[in-house]
Amino acid sequence: MVQLRLRGSIPLPTTALWCMIASTEVSKTSGSGHEPDGVTNTLKYNNMTIKFKKLTESAVIPFRSDDSGAGYNLTVDGVTTEVNQRGQIVIVYHSGIMIEVPEKYEATIRPANSIAKKTIRMCDAPSVLDKGPVEVVGKFIVTTDVIPSIYEKGEVFAQLVINKKESVDFKEIVEQKSSAAEESQSLPENEGEPINSESRSASGGEQNVPEEA
Repeated sequence: MVQLRLRGSIPLPTTALWCMIASTEVSKTSGSGHEPDGVTNTLKYNNMTIKFKKLTESAVIPFRSDDSGAGYNLTVDGVTTEVNQRGQIVIVYHSGIMIEVPEKYEATIRPANSIAKKTIRMCDAPSVLDKGPVEVVGKFIVTTDVIPSIYEKGEVFAQLVINKKESVDFKEIVEQKSSAAEESQSLPENEGEPINSESRSASGGEQNVPEEA
């Protein structure tokens, strides 16, 4: 039986992991860089129209839990796996939804709140999509050496948030160090000098009063 090591310690049988992963695998037909055929469906996002395409019949259209939510829920439609450079299993959750990000905007994929109940973490959170059309996916890595608690098909695994891209200019801050001569000139004239009797008299300080006869 093939085994892979998680986090470089206890080996976890891949068959045990796959028993917990949704049996449906989706092919990686993201179509990145290709215009999706028949993109006629649209999604309203804060008075913005997002074009999308369902890659499978079972794909769930992104939805909001409530109207005040910042993002749209993404639902697991299929699962594939990858192996990273450390030999760790990376679980790829496919939404089965391909979106076309409007010009001057970006889409970010963020973990759902339910991740707190799982033993996985999102590898590339937040994942940024600024080109399109592209399939919306989320990549997670297992954070335990025992049988993990992961998302299954039909569960919400992440949120889709659309933000406007801003162009900025970077300006370097150059700190000017003042010299010792400049610092001495900035000090008051009498600072650090002893005050003699004449200066006290001039300033209205203590004066020698002659004794009465």
